Amino acid sequence: MNNIFRLAQVFWAYKQGREKLPYKPLRLWIEPTNHCNLRCQMCPHGEKDAELDKGFMEIDLFKRLVQEASGFGADVNLFMGGESLLHPKINEMIAYCKSQGVPSRLYTNATLLNDKKSEEIIKAGLDHITFSFDGTDKTSYEAYRKGAGFDKTLENVRRFLDKKKTVRGRKPYVVIQSMEFQEHSDQRISKAEFKKMFDRKMVNRFTFIEPHSFAGVYKADPVKKQARRYSPCAFLWYSMSISWDGTVVPCCIDLFKKYPVGNAGDHELKELWNSKAMINLRSEIYHGRHKEISLCSPCDVLWKTRLLGVPARSLYNFVEMIASFLSSSRK
Repeated sequence: MNNIFRLAQVFWAYKQGREKLPYKPLRLWIEPTNHCNLRCQMCPHGEKDAELDKGFMEIDLFKRLVQEASGFGADVNLFMGGESLLHPKINEMIAYCKSQGVPSRLYTNATLLNDKKSEEIIKAGLDHITFSFDGTDKTSYEAYRKGAGFDKTLENVRRFLDKKKTVRGRKPYVVIQSMEFQEHSDQRISKAEFKKMFDRKMVNRFTFIEPHSFAGVYKADPVKKQARRYSPCAFLWYSMSISWDGTVVPCCIDLFKKYPVGNAGDHELKELWNSKAMINLRSEIYHGRHKEISLCSPCDVLWKTRLLGVPARSLYNFVEMIASFLSSSRK
């Protein structure tokens, strides 16, 4: 019930446009690594890969961040700009989250999964996994996911679902997500046909989403932006992101660290949460001065569909967090 109360606090603070917040972030993005084995056309790792300083998060820093998160009642997304399965200690990271009572979530392109890796991350106690499977047929998938093979990735996901069934059964919660690009739309198979490729008893949810701009790195559909109302980004009221080197940024798509608010190696997250930089950013975004923020001005998240006065995606995230907190409390 305490976490539900805190979610209500988030909703109310966002609606009021509060700049200094009386609660801690409920969701953290912690980046194990920004290395990636693919060069997808819609990702910053495509054309701008050379501009990224790359590395792997030290395990001691990761553990300290999770310890802080356990005091927030938060959940942790073990991904940001790279393929997290490349981190040599990803299993240990998942297991440490479990030991601290912090729900862990992972996004992956699934290309590195095999029997051993699938079993390891399931046994480590992963709570939630999303497979980014962009393109529902071989032609479109391999056009978007540069360096990946449709058949091999499909088999990797199927193998994971088999392991889930035999190792833990209910967990992790599995989402298969696919971006719907306009290119190759004439070759795209139906959503129903796509779903039949997987064991739907072991997949909890399928999502089909629009491409987004990655804060201006990728050119998403500009027409839809013009047709929608401005909505302050809700991320600033409930989440923080930490890059592999400890740099704290306000947004999980600030992969180039355009708006650093401090370093987790030097400050506790609760200090940075209400730092001058975060307070200023909340004020600018809430009052529609996004054009003054280089990170935010080209981002299409500010123009997403609204529901109850909140970006629909963010409202969905709030509901999902409630489910996550309730699920973890039953363990």
